[in-house]
Amino acid sequence: MADVRAMLSILLVEDNLGDVFLVREALREAGFPHVLHVVRDGDAALAFLRGQAAGTEQAKPDLIILDLNLPGKNGRQVLAEMQCEPRLRGLPVAVLSTSHSESNVGSEFPSLRSTFAAKTPSFRKLVEIVRQFNEFALASD
Repeated sequence: MADVRAMLSILLVEDNLGDVFLVREALREAGFPHVLHVVRDGDAALAFLRGQAAGTEQAKPDLIILDLNLPGKNGRQVLAEMQCEPRLRGLPVAVLSTSHSESNVGSEFPSLRSTFAAKTPSFRKLVEIVRQFNEFALASD
């Protein structure tokens, strides 16, 4: 087992339980050490990031994997609030969306460190996407 301090801390913001399962399995298959935290809406994501959720007072994930279509505050609203808060602005965000048309999200929020990938029905491609997200998070340090 890897040293907990060497593990990548990941916040997955996803309301679809099937997608949560697939991302969790893809992260496991990708083989890099990580700790996964899951929230199901934008409000819970912001509470987690601000340390307002129970047990998250010192939470600062190394990577946020964010779906844009969420109940409550959607992913774009989460990104807009993150862009306005200096403490959150520097966190790397990987947008995982159902549509390729969302790929311009980075230009909408230029002060955020973000990347984009479209959700895929191929598990092998999803594993490669999470490996790329890992590299993105490590390069963001």
